[in-house]
Amino acid sequence: MNSIDSALSDPDAWRGFRSYLETAFEMQAENCAFTDILTMSAPEAPGRLRPDFVHQDVALLLLAIAGVINATRESAPEAWRRVAAISIEALQSQREQLPPAPITQQLYRTFALERVQSRKTESHSNSH
Repeated sequence: MNSIDSALSDPDAWRGFRSYLETAFEMQAENCAFTDILTMSAPEAPGRLRPDFVHQDVALLLLAIAGVINATRESAPEAWRRVAAISIEALQSQREQLPPAPITQQLYRTFALERVQSRKTESHSNSH
């Protein structure tokens, strides 16, 4: 049984939903196709999710995590896990301990790499 099947069959609906999201985020970090992730059926977690949660929120979370994965891949490759945990925790009322934050130097390096990449992109587009 794969991790998605496990999430869907978990008798604890919240744990299954959380496992589903964690698996989807992990797949993103491993460069799986975004469309492959979106086609997975999310388990229901009645009573544990925010009442205003809608299934489109999963796609928004995947987009947000993708941005973090791409921005921190070289400088803080595990940073997405913290953002994922914060995102998951924000969906429910019970709180759990978050994974450790990336160290400040990793974040500074991320911003520096983003700035360099942005300048390269601008320079390349201006030369055409």
